[in-house]
Amino acid sequence: LCNSLPPTAMSAGQVLCLTSPEKYSTVNATLAQCGFAGVHVTTTAECLALLQGQQGWAGVVAALGTRPGVDRLLEDGGSPVLAAARGAARVVLVYSHTACRRPQVAARCLKAGAQGVINSTSALASALVESSKRVLCLASLETTGVVQQVAGQHGYLVEAVRTVADAVAQLRSGTWGVVVAALGTNADADTLLFDSSGGSELISRVIALRPRPLMVVFSHTACSKPEFAQTCADSGADKVLCSAEALDELVCDLEAASMLRSSVSSVEPGSVCETEELAKWEIYGDVESYPLVAQRRAREAELASVVGKKHSSYKRYKQFTDEIAGMLSALPSPLAACTGQFVRVVHVSDSHHHHDSIDLPPGDVLIHTGDLVGNYGNRDIATHLAHFLEWLKDVSQLYQFVVFIAGNHDVLLDPKIQKHRQVRDDFLGGLPDNVKYLEHSGVSVCGLHIWGSPTCVCRHETLGKRYYSNAFETPCQERQQVWSSVPEGLDLLMTHNPPKGTLCHSAVGDKLLADRLAAMATPPRFHCFGHDHDFFGVACTSTTVCLNGAQEGVRRLDPSDRTCAWVFDVPLSS
Repeated sequence: LCNSLPPTAMSAGQVLCLTSPEKYSTVNATLAQCGFAGVHVTTTAECLALLQGQQGWAGVVAALGTRPGVDRLLEDGGSPVLAAARGAARVVLVYSHTACRRPQVAARCLKAGAQGVINSTSALASALVESSKRVLCLASLETTGVVQQVAGQHGYLVEAVRTVADAVAQLRSGTWGVVVAALGTNADADTLLFDSSGGSELISRVIALRPRPLMVVFSHTACSKPEFAQTCADSGADKVLCSAEALDELVCDLEAASMLRSSVSSVEPGSVCETEELAKWEIYGDVESYPLVAQRRAREAELASVVGKKHSSYKRYKQFTDEIAGMLSALPSPLAACTGQFVRVVHVSDSHHHHDSIDLPPGDVLIHTGDLVGNYGNRDIATHLAHFLEWLKDVSQLYQFVVFIAGNHDVLLDPKIQKHRQVRDDFLGGLPDNVKYLEHSGVSVCGLHIWGSPTCVCRHETLGKRYYSNAFETPCQERQQVWSSVPEGLDLLMTHNPPKGTLCHSAVGDKLLADRLAAMATPPRFHCFGHDHDFFGVACTSTTVCLNGAQEGVRRLDPSDRTCAWVFDVPLSS
């Protein structure tokens, strides 16, 4: 996304928008937040007339359109609108969920003259206004000194404040690249990052900004105590760290991302096949050809060309890719290299409202194992859920079936929370016929027997604290009943919570689930889950292939990059 945008900040000006009235309403609200004035047209003829009659546009934002000769952006010979926009505007963007999901369409847009292909208002804001190298720091003198030392080495300016009120006031003084805050001490309530209810006014204000700064909690306590780190993440913090080295790595990553944004896109037309064009699924017998690995290797090459192989960001990115490749190599057989009769399954989890930034390989069945929304702090999760429904409608056209469960962040879907009942009913009532929602229930699709449950360990029971994200958190006695109902002989088990001891922290895994799986005479052949963002990966027991598909952890390693789903083949029994 936006791989060839100019690295410098743009001054306020007019942005020409060729979109539907509905999309323009959303786009214009973001433009206003960023200090731009929107000019709306609904036809390519109107757009071309304005581009040819006026130079110096701050930007052009165009949707793909659907009506040939009226508003369709791409024609057989390219795009007159995008070609004209390159000479009349500083930034040219295509705003399209379809183009972001289909690399061939994105490549056509870039070749025709677009500088970036985006699908969210946050990406629009980031494209129009480059975050300045300013750091707002709410911390003790000692921690502020550490932040100033690291930031100074990279040319960032640090504005130090001592109270939450001062920090909130400073947020209004322009754009910020990073906001760093310590937890504070009980000696002075106005320095506390969190109030008595577990909320944080500062974090809520930060995540509402456009463009949105990176929110960092600098705290030894939060780094050493999972419950504090969880509170920070639930409130909307992007990073929790506690050393100069970790902060330096973060700033290096920000610089690398900025350099990538100013580089030329490496997308080539025709480099990825569309789902409907494939007669058979590709066989990924070689680990390096596996979609997730191949996608990350391409990003590695791009990083190396921009920042060099000695840059810390490149090394960390490559290290994680090597770890994934190592997991795949350790499996007794490749995940997606069946040659007989099989069903190809694509697995994602913990998308947290970033579903549009996940690459989905072709397959028969798409599964999502929960945390559809991102209720970190004061987020409009009803809108998130509505966006997810639209995404489901789109991707349901690419797969024979889509099967999903909820997660602990999906409080609007928890039937125990009566005030959300209507939202839940409307959402489930709007699902396409080939999209199946599971809640302690099963379904048979494409010859596969699948059972799923959103049930999670109750943190009020284990940690003595309730969180924003407590949907489907269930006490031990009730969880025991849920897991005892998992059927024998499943092809695929979908849970949000991992079983204790498998691809998760020990404090996160569910021992009752692990005990149930160990006691089964015929355990599931595949077990897909998420929840623990730190353990994205694949592992194999003597009976079951286990996949943690939590995309959020991968995304946070490099927020400017797209992530990729797991894909695996389930052989059909004779």
